[in-house]
Amino acid sequence: MLDSWSMKKLLAIVVLGLLVSENVYAEVVKSIHGFHYEMPDNYKRVNNINIEDLKKLETNDANKRLLDAFEKQLQNIEMEYLFYKDWGGDNISMISAPSPAGMINSSNIKNFCDQNLKILENAAQKKLEGFDCRLSKYPKNSSWAVYTSYLNPFTNNPTSLFKVEFANNIKKDKRYVVALVCGPKYCDKLTEDFLSIIESINFK
Repeated sequence: MLDSWSMKKLLAIVVLGLLVSENVYAEVVKSIHGFHYEMPDNYKRVNNINIEDLKKLETNDANKRLLDAFEKQLQNIEMEYLFYKDWGGDNISMISAPSPAGMINSSNIKNFCDQNLKILENAAQKKLEGFDCRLSKYPKNSSWAVYTSYLNPFTNNPTSLFKVEFANNIKKDKRYVVALVCGPKYCDKLTEDFLSIIESINFK
């Protein structure tokens, strides 16, 4: 029979093994936007490349309508979605666009955030709740990165939006936006996943 010290030691080994196994089996994905990232478990990836293959899979009518809607959207813009396991509205999206001239840094971040807030409030026709906008240190090796979050005023159901917009020295002509939209049911879990994806992004 194991004594208390041995039990604690065994428990520590088991917990460490679980933590290591989660990291080992994280799927490294190459985005259609050119960077790599670690995709957590329980997500379904939808983009311009695999949409036709996904539509061939057996699924219910609601999911088929969802895929049809996103297929039309993907015809106009290169976009990548990570849908959480139940194919609900919770998702992490990734887009790229031509990069505007200049950098965001400590000297102009306030002006950048104030302008974004004004644009959002004009579009929503009301004050935004929980608006947070600041420089981000992730993804690593970004020439600049900005984190933004707020309660989403553009949906009927209560959702929150988290976004990191960034530029990279390797792809100087592009800027990238990774965003999470989530409801109360999954937001705590998905926020952790969103931040882990941001931290894992690299252009190697």
